[in-house]
Amino acid sequence: MSSDAERPAPRDERVSVNTSVAVRGESGFFFGTLRWIEPKRVLVEIDAELAEREAVDVRITLSPSSTTALFRGAVGRALVTARGEPARYLIEILDFLAEDAEKFAGWLKNVRGRGTFSTFENVISAQPDDRSRSSAEVRQALERLARRPIS
Repeated sequence: MSSDAERPAPRDERVSVNTSVAVRGESGFFFGTLRWIEPKRVLVEIDAELAEREAVDVRITLSPSSTTALFRGAVGRALVTARGEPARYLIEILDFLAEDAEKFAGWLKNVRGRGTFSTFENVISAQPDDRSRSSAEVRQALERLARRPIS
C-alpha cells in the first residue's frame, strides 16, 4: 500500500497555479514552473535531474507580486514526461521559514479563492504611458476595486 505522501489529495485541496520557481538541489540551482499545490506537496517542472528523496530548497514567486516564499522539501518522485519536455517532480513540503509561512498561507488563500493579491505594483508598473493619474491614485483605485464583492 502506498504512503500518505503518494496518495493524491482530494480534488478540492489541490490548487492549480502557474508561477515561477527556483529549486536548489545537490546538483545545482534550477529555474522552472510550479504547476499545482496540495497541503503537503507541490508539482514543479524544471530542466534538471533530481534524485528521489533528495533534499531541496524551493523558492516560489507569489505572483502577481514579486514577493517570494522559501521552503525546505524532499523530492517524492519524478513523473513521466514526453521527450523534450521539462522533468516533473512531486516535492514534499517539509517546512517553511517562519516569515515565509505566513506570506505563503495568505497567497494560497487568495489563489484558492481566485482573489486578487494585495500588492498592485506589477499592474501599476505595466502601465507607464498612463500619465493622467499618479501612481498613488491608480493604487487607491485598484485597492477600492479589490474590496468590492464579486457578483
